[in-house]
Amino acid sequence: MIAVDPGMEIRAFRAEDTPFALEAFRGNLPEFFAAHELQEYQDFLGRLEAGELGALRYLTVVQGGAPRAFGGWFKRQEPGAGGLCWGLVARSHHRQGLGSALLAVRLGEMALECERCVLDTTPRSFGFYRRFGFVQTEHIADGYAPGLDKVLAELVFTEP
Repeated sequence: MIAVDPGMEIRAFRAEDTPFALEAFRGNLPEFFAAHELQEYQDFLGRLEAGELGALRYLTVVQGGAPRAFGGWFKRQEPGAGGLCWGLVARSHHRQGLGSALLAVRLGEMALECERCVLDTTPRSFGFYRRFGFVQTEHIADGYAPGLDKVLAELVFTEP
């Protein structure tokens, strides 16, 4: 468990967080995720609970006694690279600092083991990541679904 500020804690994801995570995901459709990704996220959570995802670290932000935000990170196969996965905040808790606190923890942990972070996200979410220093490397029209583009980006922790 990581204390961030009073009333907020960041801890490892637990099986009992799943209903909250799925509710948060549904609340972010269709602006932040494509409809088909709900099943992908549900499958991801099932694999996470079954211990099938190895060293992937998935976290929960708890505020007011309830899970409100979720996100993970992992080491990519390419040398020195880490990646972010399935970061989301319950819609009713956007713009309250939960996503920023969660991302700061994820990047801090990743920087201990990786040289850079590779990210894919939507244009709507990319502004959030840009504030943390991410630089866009590619823009793919309809990359997630028709009308939902994909932005590829990177944050370098250490210079080569």
